[in-house]
Amino acid sequence: MKLEILERKIRIPDNIKAEIDHGIVTLDGPLGNLSRLLYNPKTIIEQSGGNIILHAKKATRREKRMIGTFVAHINNMITGVTEGFTYYLKICSGHFPIKVTLEGNRV
Repeated sequence: MKLEILERKIRIPDNIKAEIDHGIVTLDGPLGNLSRLLYNPKTIIEQSGGNIILHAKKATRREKRMIGTFVAHINNMITGVTEGFTYYLKICSGHFPIKVTLEGNRV
């Protein structure tokens, strides 16, 4: 079933500057900047005030999924430029011996 108009809004916090140029979404925040190409021919990404608006006309299941994916990516980008990410690495050897050395912050 097609929806006539599907629209999702993402509120951008005050300390983040957002730019959208030909499908490339760029966010500048206190911890740096991130940019990502989010392009789908049937999905339109716009910036209006403090919001990023994603919408599609006559959206099928494919467009609904793409908009949901784009919303998740933008929310993760907002988290990245405000809070940052921490990656944890667990090293385990099941069969072959592994040698790991740590030099400063480099593994």
